[in-house]
Amino acid sequence: MNRPAPTEMVLPRVGLTFAPRRFRFGAEDEARMRRVIGGDAGAFGGAIDPAALIPLAIREAVRNGISANGMVNMLQKIVVEQPLRLDEEVEVTGEVVEVTETPRGLVWVCDARLAPVAGGPGILTR
Repeated sequence: MNRPAPTEMVLPRVGLTFAPRRFRFGAEDEARMRRVIGGDAGAFGGAIDPAALIPLAIREAVRNGISANGMVNMLQKIVVEQPLRLDEEVEVTGEVVEVTETPRGLVWVCDARLAPVAGGPGILTR
């Protein structure tokens, strides 16, 4: 269900929703990420390290047409309602929840929700 980034970029606006996408974050992905930061791949006991989802949430905005050119990720909040297990099918959805015009450009906030396809709570990034 992956799709390439749109060829036409859009400005972020409140209510812009992201197309749902399914994926699996596997044990190999977790091990690679943990090697990069120098951590133990087993530290989360078979669950995805929530910090691994930060770049994924940013990429969802790009997949849905918001340009990352000049973008700075100033703050990321992660709410773990229930850990996501490695290798389980996860669906990510999202939307732009706030846009503020500033002298240097738009500052926007988006939520990305990651939840098991099988059902139940998951993880929210903002």
